[in-house]
Order: sequence, then structure tokens, then C-alpha cells
Amino acid sequence: SLDQLDAFDNYTFDEVPALLDEQRAGLPFDPPQAHSVTWLNTIYVSFNFQSEHPVVRDSRLRRALSWALPREMMQHLPARGLLPPGLPGYNEGLLGQSTNLDSARVLLARAGYPNGRGLPKLRLLWPGYADGYGRVIADSFATLGLDIDYQSVSDAEFARAVRRGQVDLFREGWIADYPDPVNFLQLFHSQSSYNRSGYSNVRYDALFERLLSEADSQRALELARQMERILVADDAALFTRHERQIQFVSSRVENWKTLAANPMNIRFYERLRLTDGSRP
Repeated sequence: SLDQLDAFDNYTFDEVPALLDEQRAGLPFDPPQAHSVTWLNTIYVSFNFQSEHPVVRDSRLRRALSWALPREMMQHLPARGLLPPGLPGYNEGLLGQSTNLDSARVLLARAGYPNGRGLPKLRLLWPGYADGYGRVIADSFATLGLDIDYQSVSDAEFARAVRRGQVDLFREGWIADYPDPVNFLQLFHSQSSYNRSGYSNVRYDALFERLLSEADSQRALELARQMERILVADDAALFTRHERQIQFVSSRVENWKTLAANPMNIRFYERLRLTDGSRP
């Protein structure tokens, strides 16, 4: 119940208004502490490169889908490429992916599918916990005239369908295990077990192998940036956003900023402290 609440964030906030309405009460802490954390993560729409769908096989159509995506949404940072801000190798000057609906429609027509006519139904799969954002993605493709078979399923069903190749596009995301571009770039190496899309590019693979053995840090970062430019030029995936979390914490919680708010979303709750006394 609300009287036991000491913290929530923008990912759980949807549940709070229902509780407020039910209890006809105000927030249990007012004003709360507020912390904004930009994660070292990237959310993107992945192609299933084993699919025979024209949208997957034709680079012009992949670019059209990229231009159709709304990237300026809510508090999150729009993604132009794979590497997030704050990660070594992040390229602030990258001429990456962007939104341009008019150009998307032109590309569809040039590829022989004006307003999506002639394209088979596009199967888009999304995990249920992020269904709201998945529907925004599906609607953006439908705006181009594409016939979208959108499904939002449980985690188990999602993993099974992706593994069996039963989709054309699906949601992917990654948050840094350690702050190094290799941790992200491995997602598109053809032999990586983390590459669920089946993407394969000989030059990308060769650069990745060089990166793994490069001892000079500056040369390593330039290799990482070259690889990211390959992914963007190839529209290997549709990079959408880097997530920013806003955390609200009651004033009686101590040490939250340093222990539970960091770019890799690693939280050390055992060292948090609650002050004595009732909530304000």
C-alpha cells in the first residue's frame, strides 16, 4: 500500500495513479527526492535476417522503417546509433539514424511499394512488459501503409518465437555489463551468441577481431566508431532510444544517489539507510 512506499520511478509510476485513485490520497512523500539517471543502454528494433520478408532483405526498406520511427519521446534520449552517451567510443558527431516520414514514403515508392502496397504482412514481436512502446513502433510503421501483425507476449513466448525465427522484427535492448564498446558491439558479430538477429557483415567481423586485440586505447575507440558507422549505414537495426530513469525517493531514505542511481542500473540496497521517524 502507499503508506509503505519509499521509492518508485518512471517505470513503475503507471501503477501509482491507480493506487492514489483507490485510496483518495496524496503521495506518501511530498516533496520527494528526485534523481535522474541516464543509463548506458540502447533500445532498438532488431531485424530477423533469416526472414524472407522484403523489408528485411531490401536495404531501402530497412531505411524507410528507420525514418518512420519516432525517436523524440518522453524523457528518453533519441538514439542515432548503437553506443550510448557516456560510453567510451560514443560519437557525438555521428550522422546516425533519424526520423523523416516524407523520405520514408519516397523510399517505399522507389522500392516498388508505394504506400506499402504489395508488401506482405510484417510480423512485429514485442515483450509484454514494454507493450506501450511496442504499439507506438507498430503504429509508426502502419503510418507508412504497412500491414502490421503486432504481438505482445510473455517473456517465455517472446524468447521462443525469436529463437524459432517466427518473426520479421522484434524488440532488443542492452545495458552495459561493463563500460566498454565491445560489450555492445558483440551484439552484431556474426558468431556471437548474443546476436539474435542473424546479422552478418564480413568487414564488421574483421574490425571486431581487430578491436579485441588492439592495445592502444585511442585506436580501439576509432575501430569501435568505424563499426558503429557500418551498422548505421547498413541499417542493421533500428536504434530508437537510450533510457533515462527518474527515481522518486522519500526524504527518509539515505545514500540513494550514490548507491542506487547509476548508469548501469546496479543497486546496492543493502547499504541504504532509513532515518528514524515518520514520513513527512
